[in-house]
Amino acid sequence: MIMLLPSKRVLALALGMIFLAINLGARSTYRVTIDELESAFHQDNIEKLEHLLDGFNPVGETEKSAYLYYRAQIGITKDVIERNFLKIIKKHPDTHYAQECLLKMARIAILERNYQQAKDYLLKVSPDIIDRELMLASVYLQLGQFNQATSSAYSFINTSDDQKSVETAYMYIVEAHIRSREYDKAMELLQEMRQKNYTKYTGALITFKQGYCLEMKDEIVAAVSKYQNVLTHYPYTDQSYQAEKRLFDLTIADRIDTSELTTPLPSLPLSTSQRSQENSQIQKEHFYAQVNAFSVMDNARNHSIHLERSGFNNIVIPRIVDGREFYAVAVGPFESRSEVVLTQRKLKEQLDLNSFIIKHEE
Repeated sequence: MIMLLPSKRVLALALGMIFLAINLGARSTYRVTIDELESAFHQDNIEKLEHLLDGFNPVGETEKSAYLYYRAQIGITKDVIERNFLKIIKKHPDTHYAQECLLKMARIAILERNYQQAKDYLLKVSPDIIDRELMLASVYLQLGQFNQATSSAYSFINTSDDQKSVETAYMYIVEAHIRSREYDKAMELLQEMRQKNYTKYTGALITFKQGYCLEMKDEIVAAVSKYQNVLTHYPYTDQSYQAEKRLFDLTIADRIDTSELTTPLPSLPLSTSQRSQENSQIQKEHFYAQVNAFSVMDNARNHSIHLERSGFNNIVIPRIVDGREFYAVAVGPFESRSEVVLTQRKLKEQLDLNSFIIKHEE
C-alpha cells in the first residue's frame, strides 16, 4: 500500500486549526472574578468595572449579589443606586453584599436625617460588623435614646483598635451624658480620655466640652479658662468658633467677673467700624438669624465663608459690648420674622446650628 504524505500547505493549515481550537477553548474557560470587580472598583476605574461587568456571568447567590452590588455602585442616579441596594437586600439577604447595602442605606438615611429609618437598617446588620455599633450610637444619640447610644458606643470601643473611631465613640458617650444633664459623668469621661491619650483627633473638642460642662455647673471662671485654652491651642477649629460664642454669650449676660480670672480675656482693639456704621445712612431694618459671634474678625470671616458655601447668605456685624468689640455672624436679610424662623429650622437641620432672631439696620 502506498501512503500519501500531506503537503506542507495542508499540514500548516491543520496545525493552525489546532492552535485556534486550543485558544478558543482557553477563552471559553476564562471567567471574570469577584476579586477583579472589587479591584477595579477600589481603583475608581469605572470604565474597566463596566467592561468586566459586561463579561461577568454570575453563578450562585454570592456572585449574583456581587454583580448587582457593583452595578449599583456605577448607577447614575440616587434612585437607581438605592433600588439596586434594596434588591440585593431582598433577594440575597445572607450575603456579605447585602450587609454592605444595609450599611450604605443607613448612611443615606443619616444624611437625609431620617434617623428612625437608619436605625431600622442598622438593626438588620450583623453584630459581627464593627461599624454597625458606631453608627448605631450616632443614630441613638440623634433619637434621644441616650442609654442605647452609650451601650452601642462602648460595644464599639471594646472591639475596635482604630483610635480615631474610638475617640468618636467616646465623644458620643460624652454627648449622651451632657444631653441627659449628667455633667459630672461627662467630665469624668473626658478626663479618662486624656489619661488614656485619646486626644489625637478630639483634643479641641474635649477641651471645649470640659468648658461647657463647667459652665452648666455654674463654675464660670473654670469654664472661661477652658474656652480660652481652646482659643489659644486650637485656633481656627470649629471648637474655637464655639468657644468664641460661649464667651460672647457669657459676656453679654454679665456672668464673667474679670477680677476673678487668672488669665485676662483677649484684648480686643477698637476699630472704626462702629463709627462708620453710626455715620452711615440708615436705609431699612431687616430680620436676621444670628448663629455666632467672635472676638477675632478672621474667625468671623471664616465662619461666614462656611455658611456661604453651605447656601446661606449672611453678613458680619461688628458690635461693642462693655467696651469690647465682637463680630456677629448673621444669616439674612429677611423681610419678616416668619422667614427667619424657616431659616432657623434649615440651619438646625442642615448644619446643626442654633440661632436667635435679631434686627439690624442697613
